[in-house]
Amino acid sequence: MLKKNWIIIVILLLGFILRIYKLDFQSVWLDEIHSLNESNPKYTWSQVFDSLLVSDPHPPLYFILLHLLFKVFGYTVWTLRFVSVLFGVAGIAGTYLLAKEMFNKRIAYYAALLIAVNHFQIYYSQEARMYAMLFFTSVMSFYFLLRFIKGPTYRTSLLYAVFAALMLYTHFFALFALAAQLLILLLWTISNETINELKSKLKFSLISTVMIFIFYLPVLPFFNAANNKTSMWIQYPEQDVYTQIIKEFFGKSEMVLFFVVPLILLYFLRVYSVKNEKSTLLNVFNDKGTSSFIVLMVWIFVTLLIPYVASFVKLPMIVSRYFIIILPAIILMVATGLSLIKNKSIQIIVLVAILFLSITDLVFVKQYYSVPNKTQFREATEFVKQNNPKNEKVVSSLGWYLPYFFQNQKVEIENKPLDDYVLAMINNQSSIKSFWYFDGHIRPYSPNDQTKQFLEQNFIVDKSVDLYDCYVKHFTVKKDFKITVDLKGLNVNSPFSGDALRFNIESFSSENLKIQLKGWAVFENQDMANTKIQVVALNNENKAFALPTNAIQREDVTSYINNGFNLDQSGFEVSYSFDELPQGQYKLALILEDLKNKKKGMSITDKIFIKQ
Repeated sequence: MLKKNWIIIVILLLGFILRIYKLDFQSVWLDEIHSLNESNPKYTWSQVFDSLLVSDPHPPLYFILLHLLFKVFGYTVWTLRFVSVLFGVAGIAGTYLLAKEMFNKRIAYYAALLIAVNHFQIYYSQEARMYAMLFFTSVMSFYFLLRFIKGPTYRTSLLYAVFAALMLYTHFFALFALAAQLLILLLWTISNETINELKSKLKFSLISTVMIFIFYLPVLPFFNAANNKTSMWIQYPEQDVYTQIIKEFFGKSEMVLFFVVPLILLYFLRVYSVKNEKSTLLNVFNDKGTSSFIVLMVWIFVTLLIPYVASFVKLPMIVSRYFIIILPAIILMVATGLSLIKNKSIQIIVLVAILFLSITDLVFVKQYYSVPNKTQFREATEFVKQNNPKNEKVVSSLGWYLPYFFQNQKVEIENKPLDDYVLAMINNQSSIKSFWYFDGHIRPYSPNDQTKQFLEQNFIVDKSVDLYDCYVKHFTVKKDFKITVDLKGLNVNSPFSGDALRFNIESFSSENLKIQLKGWAVFENQDMANTKIQVVALNNENKAFALPTNAIQREDVTSYINNGFNLDQSGFEVSYSFDELPQGQYKLALILEDLKNKKKGMSITDKIFIKQ
């Protein structure tokens, strides 16, 4: 069996590698945290269902599966995302089966290869949401629909109904794919040459349809909850919305699209040019090429048309990831167009070009495996945990999303925007205490004037970090800020002291009693994951004063030094009014400390400022 199916096994292995590689490199972001919270293994089943009905209504199948797996394998991001990996790889196998059933084995291999390296499918195979599962269940439901059309029996009608129901239990957009399938069933049912054939088709079609609706009944409360929404975060669709979605299917890579678009056109040209005088409306499903075209066109057209109209009639609902449900149909057209190239050598050249360009775009152009592209909740909360020995309160407008990251931590989380939290302190001066503030997901740091004035009067931001799509700031009450620094073990009379470090000051100014400083610093021959950077001011008595230092993500430093280590956390920034420092002349110094690797180093810079 292995020898007979080695090609598809190799394709599946390739797909698995591209999906499992650096599975936890990206932090879980907003939507994925929904999956974590709503499938919490500590929840009872009623709590799981209630959370789905209240927060963000979705069909329950994906969350039921997660809830069970968390109980068995642990409440981890790896478990969470591995589910998507498995469905992503299963989707490759499903695409192979569907293409083989609809066309032939060669096209099936092409389709499986194209999905294996497809940017969109890889992304959602590493996304802890239900989209990889939706891809798989939609592919398999269309596969069993074709098996049913080819040979209607009680068995095939049951298999189709089961997989159609699984698709519906995965995501509400499956309803549009189901509408396409029911239209295909209707067209198939009425295309008959005899009355007996019509009766047989009608009987089995009704059996499948009734079973699907019976299976769907338990999901109706979730559908009603979603249907009762009166507002959505989704914007009304632009005129070219579907053009942009098709581009997104292929990573918006112009090089990949350069090959893909002509193949789709070639498929249409072939369909339009083939003559079949024996084909009529009564026997249209007897011709493999014609029936395949009808299935693909109805699948795509209905699934695109209904949500587009509904977006204007009811609520906007067009989001690219929801349309992963039609990606298999697009890929089948590309694979078929590829097979229509008469010169076999050119066929292989075009296929290899698409595979090569898809992978290079993913790895080198998009830097998918090396550059953050999801809100860095994990890194931001880790920064808090590493710098919060007093377990001070964490305030956030995204507080609902944080408990997972602070498991087993004695940290209070208050779900409140910064302006509201500060207003409460203004109204109750006794509540003025040091706190952390976390925010992100397209929410910049922009306090109102009242908040800004109160914070400047009462607090110092002594620790902060800016990460991808999020930030953290530690607001320390001014009277509690420890301004002096212990230099034990460091030689203030030497430009370099302790472990070797490398740095660059990119900008510096000290006008109007305010220091503005920006740069980067690294330890030699190690990454910066556990290193803290502190900027200090040394006076003539060699006394060190801490300056509030903001950590900055600097992926460019990693690529610039290019020594094989991750130096992304090497950036720093200071913006500090030094009116409270004693008078005198000061030199700026950098202190780097890595407690995990027991390294500490200091470098005195040539930057000087004077406090009159």
